[in-house]
Amino acid sequence: MVCRGGASTIAEISAASKPAIIIPFPYAADDHQKKNAEQLSNRHAAVLIEQKDLTAESLLKKILDLKAHRNQLSQMSESVKSFYTPRAAEEIVEILLSNAKLFR
Repeated sequence: MVCRGGASTIAEISAASKPAIIIPFPYAADDHQKKNAEQLSNRHAAVLIEQKDLTAESLLKKILDLKAHRNQLSQMSESVKSFYTPRAAEEIVEILLSNAKLFR
């Protein structure tokens, strides 16, 4: 996948166990997309390319490099699984509802 680095995208990559090249949106609040991408990149679960470094040539080079090194793609697929938490949204809602009185 070639994608941005928002939370929903990271969740989808993780749930699907897909290798990804993440190009964070540089104007996202608190640069959170870059922080998300760095977490995956630091654990060999994705490739991070900052938008300032992105060109058609650099993207093509990275895609061809990954294509030539299928073992890296397999490693990324395995590594990204560790970021997946089944039922995460449901668990958050349950916690919030059980603590609803704190929010009144």
